Amino acid sequence: MRLSHTCRGYGLPTLLVAVAILGAVAITGFEMLPSAFTHEARMYIDPDAHTVVLGDTVVLTVRAESSVPVNVFAGDISFDKNVLQVQSIDYNTSIADLWAVKPWYENGAGTLTFGGGTTKREGFIGNGPLVTITFKTMSAGDSAVHLKNVHILKHDGLGTDASVKDPIDSVLTVLPHTVSEHANAHIAVVKEVPSADLNGDGVVTVKDVSILMLHLFSNDPRFDFNLDGTVDTDDLRILLRKK
Repeated sequence: MRLSHTCRGYGLPTLLVAVAILGAVAITGFEMLPSAFTHEARMYIDPDAHTVVLGDTVVLTVRAESSVPVNVFAGDISFDKNVLQVQSIDYNTSIADLWAVKPWYENGAGTLTFGGGTTKREGFIGNGPLVTITFKTMSAGDSAVHLKNVHILKHDGLGTDASVKDPIDSVLTVLPHTVSEHANAHIAVVKEVPSADLNGDGVVTVKDVSILMLHLFSNDPRFDFNLDGTVDTDDLRILLRKK
């Protein structure tokens, strides 16, 4: 990236963005430099945003990703029982072929739990599906699907925890009416301004700035603070003001 270039379509020199980040580092301290590149593994829900019509079903997939050999995956999911109900679970995936805790759910509590592993001699490296969940929409509204208590263990014979990136909630919006046949009902939307605490550590620091920079000029709704459909330098300014 050449510093003499401007950010395409926004007229703000890339150098100014770099200066803003360096200023944030100076204010926060070098000990707060981002750890976004230090995580060995992560677990997340795909897609991270979805819109459906009341009465439809929606399929979410819990995926695992690791840069080091791992062999155990576990976590909990919570959802709004008034908006969503689990209809079925599919855990026959190529990643986890041994389930100590087969995925089970309680619609009355809005919870789902799973815990499995791989018996492959080399463990698992890469990205793939763990559990696929089919939800039935029960009422109109928004429901965050929380992935929590995530554990991914290294394939080292010691049960060592891999360093795991904090998962980001999936957001489901259920519309109360039928969508026009010309409309795309499956689009990523966020009706509320996303939290500036992008890594979920309870504070807004230069770590969050670094995470946003990875998604600059995308249309990822998790980083679109002004809700204009694009992640750009305006969103960076908003994030810097929240530090």
